[in-house]
This record gives sequence, C-alpha cells and structure tokens, in this order.
Amino acid sequence: MDSLRGALSICAVFAIIGGCRSQPPIGAPGAVPQALAIATHAERGKSWMLAEAKSEDLLYVGDGLHPFAVSVYNYKSDKFVGQLSGSFYEASGMCVDKKGDVWITSDYTSQVIEYAHGGTSALQTLSTNGTPTGCSISPGGDLAVTNHSTQSGPGDIQIWKNASGTPTSYSDPNACYLLWPAGYDNRGNLYVESQGYVCELPAGGNALSSISFNRTIYYPSSIMWDGKYITLTDQKYDNGYSTGIYRAAPTADGGLRAVGVTVLQPAHSIGGPVSQPFFVGKKNTPANDEESKVILGIISSYSVTWIEYYRYTSGKPFRYLVSYPVTTGQAVSLATK
Repeated sequence: MDSLRGALSICAVFAIIGGCRSQPPIGAPGAVPQALAIATHAERGKSWMLAEAKSEDLLYVGDGLHPFAVSVYNYKSDKFVGQLSGSFYEASGMCVDKKGDVWITSDYTSQVIEYAHGGTSALQTLSTNGTPTGCSISPGGDLAVTNHSTQSGPGDIQIWKNASGTPTSYSDPNACYLLWPAGYDNRGNLYVESQGYVCELPAGGNALSSISFNRTIYYPSSIMWDGKYITLTDQKYDNGYSTGIYRAAPTADGGLRAVGVTVLQPAHSIGGPVSQPFFVGKKNTPANDEESKVILGIISSYSVTWIEYYRYTSGKPFRYLVSYPVTTGQAVSLATK
C-alpha cells in the first residue's frame, strides 16, 4: 500500500448524505465501501458493527457531520465496518489501552466513554469537570483525561487509577493554563503542552508543574508515546505553517530535550496544521515498545477532511482516507492476538 489512496472510498456515499468535494487520488484509489450498507445503518441511528470487526485492526474516527457518531473502518483496507452513536457529542481525542479498548472523549458532555475493540455498547462512562480534549493510558493502566478548560477557567488533568473509581485532579494555573491532550511515556511520566510551556506530572508525583524544553512550541497540540520517545507536537513548527513533531528525551535536570523532529508534509494543497497526530505502533499504546512507522493526522478544509497516513520519521504521506467535514479525532485499536 505504497500509494496514496482512498479519496474515492467515501465520496460515493456523500451524494446520499450531504456532498463531497472531489479530490483526485495520488496513485490508485482504495477499495470503495458499500454505499448501501452505510446509508442503511446511518438511518438507524444506533451503534452497529460488522461481525468481522472484532478480529481486525480498526480505525476509529470522530464524525463532525454527525456529532453523536464515531465511524469505524478496517485500518488496512479502509472498509467501513461500524459506527458508534448516541453516547457522546463531539467526540474529540481518543486513546487505546493494552486490551484494545478505545476511550473517546466527548467535550460537549464532559465525558470519556470506553468501548471494547469492535464493541457497540459502552463499558464505562466517566464524567469530567471540564472540556475534555484527549486522553492517555499509563503503562500501569491509569487513565488520564485532559480538560482544555474547566468552569473555574484553567484546564486540568484528571487521573483515574486503573481507569475506574474517583479521579484525582492536577492543575497549575500559573504555567499550565489551557491544556492540550497529555501523553504518558513508558515510565509513567505524564507530559502536557500549554501556551508557551511544557508541563509534567512525574510518575508517582502529586503536582503538575512546568519543565524545561530546548525548543519553542509556538502552537500547542497533543503529546504521545511513539514506542521509543515521548513526542511533542507543534502545529506552527518554527513559527511557520507546518506541523512538527519533536522526539524528546529526559535531561538530567528533569526537563526534556529534542533529539529529532519530523515535519509532516500534507498531500493536499490546503496544507494547514495536523491536529492530534496518532502513532500506530506494533502494539497498542502504552504497551508499544517499538518505534512507530506510521502517523495518522487530520487535515481539514471547509467541506471535507482527509485522514492522512505519514511515514514516520520522514513525514511523507503515502495514503489517505476522505472523511466527513470537520473530523474531530482518530485512534487505531489493534486486534488482540
């Protein structure tokens, strides 16, 4: 699958559900999902999943056209295999645990909802105290949900021990104000970007505070473990119009230093930032212990969204999937072996 593909994979359906601005594919297009199946299920307004999905690697995509829905595709073929609906409003950031369960944050309802890999019923629904924009799972199974802001103003991070029970909230209004999705590294340290700062909640620590980083983050974004390094995303890399992803290592003074950077090269002329890039590893995060080879990123225009597949660490795209307008987040859940 070395060619970019997929611009036609959903456009055949958009004539039924609301239109799609055509974009000629680079290379051969991928398989076209069955329009009739999509239209039929969409009319039902209920969660559904093809039986085959449980044994497949799955791509979950927040649907900005139908804000109560998350569309599910076969990650390898782009086949439309299911849809989750009714449990959330504006699904934003997502994360995946070792089992392959997908956690979906719902910013308008202040919730994070857990679904089993290929499942259609919510396993858990947890309430947050703010506007959740993303989540991360620690190596030990703790769930961290980032609230961009709260009723009191500053954002915070809420952590559920073993992803259940009552959360503990962490904040630092002085440095860590408006927060973007935080990410755990392989040792349980949790990092988050704010406007002008990088902040950390150390493993076993009880306070969120700013740390040093030898690069400037001009426009914050999400943080995620790539299998070897913790990565920090800047949507205005070098104060320009490209998205850069820094690979970072700990320093002796407790900060981070960049050891490399990947600048994403969108395949589409609209360019623009890539929001919440997702690393597809050999294993589901945080169990992944091998550096990822693929990054997923969202590129949006006013009428259509592309989910682009980039080679990591070159940043070159090799495939894309056309999605509904204003896609709100994505995650890949690998089939449990």
